[in-house]
Amino acid sequence: MKKLIIFSLLLSMVAGFYSCLDDNNNFDYKQVNELDGAISNMDEYGYEVTVGEELTFSPTFKFTIDKENPDVSYEWYLDGQKLDVTTPSYTFSSDKYGIYELTYSVVDNKTGVKFSKSTKITVTSAYLQGWAILSDIDGRSALSFIKVKTVKKLYYNSYGEEAYKDSVVYEEVEKDIVPNLGTEPHCLLESTGYWDLAFQEVNSGEEVLYDELVIMQGSKWVELNGNSLMKSVYTVEEFNGNIPDDFSPVNAVMTYSSKFLFNKNGYIYYNQRAVANDFHAGFYLSDPIWGGTRFKAMYGIQKFNDLMCTVPVLTLDNSLQYIWDGGMTNSFPTISMNSLIYSGNVYEILDNEGEADPRFQNMEYEIITMVPAATGNDDGYDTCTPRWIALMKKDGNFFMRNFSLNTYYEDPPVRVGDYLEKSIKGEMFTDYKDMVVFQNKRYAVIANGAELWYCSTTDEGDSGMKIKLENGDALPGDIVSLSYLDMNYYSPEKYVNGHLGVAFDNGEFRIYEVIEHKTGGVVNEVTLKKLYPNEVSNSRGDNKFGTIVDAIYKFGDCLKITLL
Repeated sequence: MKKLIIFSLLLSMVAGFYSCLDDNNNFDYKQVNELDGAISNMDEYGYEVTVGEELTFSPTFKFTIDKENPDVSYEWYLDGQKLDVTTPSYTFSSDKYGIYELTYSVVDNKTGVKFSKSTKITVTSAYLQGWAILSDIDGRSALSFIKVKTVKKLYYNSYGEEAYKDSVVYEEVEKDIVPNLGTEPHCLLESTGYWDLAFQEVNSGEEVLYDELVIMQGSKWVELNGNSLMKSVYTVEEFNGNIPDDFSPVNAVMTYSSKFLFNKNGYIYYNQRAVANDFHAGFYLSDPIWGGTRFKAMYGIQKFNDLMCTVPVLTLDNSLQYIWDGGMTNSFPTISMNSLIYSGNVYEILDNEGEADPRFQNMEYEIITMVPAATGNDDGYDTCTPRWIALMKKDGNFFMRNFSLNTYYEDPPVRVGDYLEKSIKGEMFTDYKDMVVFQNKRYAVIANGAELWYCSTTDEGDSGMKIKLENGDALPGDIVSLSYLDMNYYSPEKYVNGHLGVAFDNGEFRIYEVIEHKTGGVVNEVTLKKLYPNEVSNSRGDNKFGTIVDAIYKFGDCLKITLL
């Protein structure tokens, strides 16, 4: 019996062996195409275009088997809806603001296997970014706008290969855009709202409002929609209750969580915003902050992360302190109530020992100007702390102060972080007009009469040098105001120089590329190359804007200040 069982098992094994040998004759096994790498020429991190602008996608791919002539078909989806497009390329365009999801699929016709890749396309207003110019035309406020156009510029990478990077050009101008703005203009302010694109979901055709533009003027201040530049509200309408006596605002700081108005009599009025993406979900208190304390000045801050929570103020005894602006958006877009415990309170700046820092107490310096200068290059945009560059005068001498406040994991009061103070040339101040700081590249440009000066904000040995113009060009007259577009960069290959906007008292506005000439890493000369006006812009109209009182670069989103 045992022998019979063993024989049966051996017979089964032999039969199975021959069955395996015959598999190739009985079954048709197919190798399946797979992607050799990933789908290319389609950025998963997204794109940004203006309304009506076309964007063409031509993704590329390789299969592991049919590399040369694959048998495939193409599908395109917009917000999950299949489009009537079967070509390997697709041109997107929209006449509505919003964030769209575009999906590209390539289908292997032999197996039906589909390979896909998606991206987000943010459609914005043509007014989202560009140079805003405020003018006085016969006493009335006039707003003009120089639009930004991005083109691809050829360059050669470190391997000698052709590559392209974005290049900005200025060709289209709109003058006197908004009717009945008001009278007696004196300043522009950009108020930013959305501060993290990661929180934005696909919302095709719905308006995404990133910022507003505030017109400061003798008549009622007006806040304009950042997309349309049409009136949203008069600032005075945002008071809850009675308008304060002697209300005459002269300056403002507006972040994604708060608004502060500095009145002519030294009072500061506070508006706690409820949500980060609604510019008017809040109201000003009729009583000034800090028990009606008067201040000499208030200075700006760029709130592109939750650590940017200190708004500097100058007290009547010439001490530099700050208002705490701690609003956070842990669950976007609502401002968390428990983050507002200290908001609106005023604190002293402390030294490393936790005492009031004498460098900011009862200062003998006169602060000429002070502007925010925090940058993602310090420690990443989401973890860098507040920083300012101040121009100061004492006993006929001039100084530049570069300092930060250590708000990292701290409640108020906070201590001084980095600190640098240096002497700078007095020739820059015989007829001082304005200063802007290119915080990513760490230098300042100072306007003095009809001169422009360069000064490093980090090099202790640089006390200032006069800027030259290329090609024998000359400035057309005295300078009224300066504005800037600071381009960040991630490698020497993609380095882009900063752009400087200069408004002149003859009504002209010019945009220059600021070129630093270095030897051994040290800047020894700075020149300007004119970008605007240019041949194209001249063919469409003149470069006259009336009596210019102020001009700014409208970044459109506070993240663009440090990440552009």
